[in-house]
Amino acid sequence: MDEYNKSIIERWQSSRVFNLEKDRFKKKRIIRTAIPSIDSYSMTSKSLYPFLLADAYNRYYKMCGENVYYTIAIDTDSYTSYSFLLSHYLDARKLFNEYLDVLNIMGVGFDSDSVISEENSFVLAEIEKCFLKLYNKDIFYEKGLVLTDSLGIKIYNRYEAVEKNNSFYDAKTDGALSLTTDDYFYFEMAPYINEMEALIDSLQIEAEKKKEIYARLGKKRFVEFLFSNYKEHIDIKVSLPKSYYLGGVVAILLNPKYMDVMPYVCSTEASVVEHYLQNGYQAGVYSGMTILNPLTGEEVLIFISYDTDCAIYPLVPALREQDEKFTQEFGLDSIEIIEDNLLINSDFLNGLGLEEASSVLESSFISEGMASVEYKYDSTKLIISKKEGYGVLIPMLIKNEREIEAADLKYLPFYYNQRMRALANNDEELDGEYEISGFEMTEELAYAFMCYLEGRIDSKLNSPIAKPEAQELVFKNENRIIEELIIPYLIRLALGDKGKACYSLYKLSPVSEQALIVYNTQNINFTRDILRDSKADAYRLYILSDEPSDDFEMTKLHIAKYEQYLDEIESLYHEGFLDNSFTFEEKLYKLTSQLNSYLENKRLDLYIESITRFLYDELLANKMSEREALIYLKLISVVCPFTAQRLFEEIFEENYFLVYEEWPFLN
Repeated sequence: MDEYNKSIIERWQSSRVFNLEKDRFKKKRIIRTAIPSIDSYSMTSKSLYPFLLADAYNRYYKMCGENVYYTIAIDTDSYTSYSFLLSHYLDARKLFNEYLDVLNIMGVGFDSDSVISEENSFVLAEIEKCFLKLYNKDIFYEKGLVLTDSLGIKIYNRYEAVEKNNSFYDAKTDGALSLTTDDYFYFEMAPYINEMEALIDSLQIEAEKKKEIYARLGKKRFVEFLFSNYKEHIDIKVSLPKSYYLGGVVAILLNPKYMDVMPYVCSTEASVVEHYLQNGYQAGVYSGMTILNPLTGEEVLIFISYDTDCAIYPLVPALREQDEKFTQEFGLDSIEIIEDNLLINSDFLNGLGLEEASSVLESSFISEGMASVEYKYDSTKLIISKKEGYGVLIPMLIKNEREIEAADLKYLPFYYNQRMRALANNDEELDGEYEISGFEMTEELAYAFMCYLEGRIDSKLNSPIAKPEAQELVFKNENRIIEELIIPYLIRLALGDKGKACYSLYKLSPVSEQALIVYNTQNINFTRDILRDSKADAYRLYILSDEPSDDFEMTKLHIAKYEQYLDEIESLYHEGFLDNSFTFEEKLYKLTSQLNSYLENKRLDLYIESITRFLYDELLANKMSEREALIYLKLISVVCPFTAQRLFEEIFEENYFLVYEEWPFLN
């Protein structure tokens, strides 16, 4: 055991909380909490000890031994499950002893030698079953379909959902849920594109075969054209899949979720921004700016819209059906540029065939510095799917765009280039099925991925990763190069580069307005219980600071509404509380729901962190009582347990059981 863990254990044993904990065990009293399993730590001793000894608000697991009741926490944040550890570097006895060490530190006094002997060695097998059953029971449906929200973003466990008339609904919001057989995750290969391409180029195979490999990986050629407004000094690079599309561009959409377009978004007039905020149902809003089409010289309007999957999206309704909804919404006319397979309305390209026109256009514009050729990947994400096939159970978590959400990954085939179904408005059905092209799962591929996951816990691979040797580059079956060579090589690179690999695992569409609403709805439902006892406490929960936090990276679109939110809640406090009005609860709920929509592209953990900084400052200045702070801490632990754990350890150690003894509705 390292010195860090020893110091924490000594601190724990000398604390009042430790002695209270022992008393509770003697009374065979089980601690229960309704907090969902958002965070927990790994089963390796390095991270398990600090967690069990310092964190008061993580949910607890219950197991029953001979005349002993004890609690236990199982990790998913390290991307590892019990079965994975058991299969690869732990046996059941060693794992069991690890846990007994922790229990003994907590004062339980449970000796493995007295429990496990040759006569009752079956206990180990039962422990294994118990851990697996316990884990799956609380986090996942044990078999069959996965329950998600209507967009497949959030995965629900059995306690977060209710069944009515053979359909499932969110237990808190009554929103309709969906059953699906698949849940897709991806490995982000973007940091390793150069290394991957160098490997492919060095393969001793025909050039056509290399092109096929790149095609399977989704590599495509794009041409970027420079759109300019010389009067306002605006230059925007616009990528087009085909060069001859240029004459048909009628507008450009800028998505504020991407920082690349912030200068243009923030220059939009305040009245335009306010109009867009008040009419969120619109496809977008005119920014007040125009830009010149470099081919035709015609003015192209610039719109702000959240409804795109990239920062800069050119509207070409004559050639892309999906663009028609925007042009209809904005009242724009479509420009036809093809007639009898020849170009029209395209200046000097008129009358040329499509391929010839593209060649002439590129050679002319590139030489003048008005265009450049780039090679991009449709997707840099290698999708991992729960499928019937080769693999083992590896659960994951995602709370926001940097962490993984609970999912039962019993099998690990890799997939890429997923085209999701179009998201429908309101409650309409999603149109059509999505397409997935996949890689065959191999033992080498599964092993490489497992090693990658194991390395996320305690990687000792500090030596540089070399390219495969020459003999590895010759394959009898060239169709398996991606599965047997390229992807394992990428994963080994990720293992050796913690800086790049730190956040390389995400879930598809990790952050959305719907996901934020789900989390904040839990937050508000919890707050409504608190409001019954103390409205003043509830007020303190939501006054963050005088100015928005820099962590939000807010645009002007959000800053205005955020400041308005603070002003309105300040007004509610003075008007509602002073008049003994009970409308505060309803207004608070409404305001917070509105705030969700304006923060739809922001990270919830940063939102909570900024609130936490306020709490910490208030406590240091003695402006908030410990009871008020405990209520607050319980609230934020629902969505940010790591922050709650840190604050508890530093401030509230002596008042640990107030949460359970004073407020029975929390148990």
